[in-house]
Amino acid sequence: MGFVSARFRLESPQKRVKTKGMNTFLIILLVLAMIATVVALVRGIVAFLQTTEAQLKGEADGKAAMLKQNKMMVNRIVFQGLAIFIIMILLLVGRG
Repeated sequence: MGFVSARFRLESPQKRVKTKGMNTFLIILLVLAMIATVVALVRGIVAFLQTTEAQLKGEADGKAAMLKQNKMMVNRIVFQGLAIFIIMILLLVGRG
């Protein structure tokens, strides 16, 4: 039997279908994570603008908007991390 190069390794059709299904699922998750990142970013910017507007008008109660701003920016970071993690999995599955 001898040496068989990894390049010419034969894959069963079932394995290809599983990998293709996994890639589709991961791409859908990636798109959802990217959309969630953009939504969190926009909501954070809106909260920031509300806080700035309250400060310019001299309203002392900008704390609620400030907390919302911080929460949205933390959510943005979490969703970005999730998107990067999904990309790493896609690269590993695609290499396999």
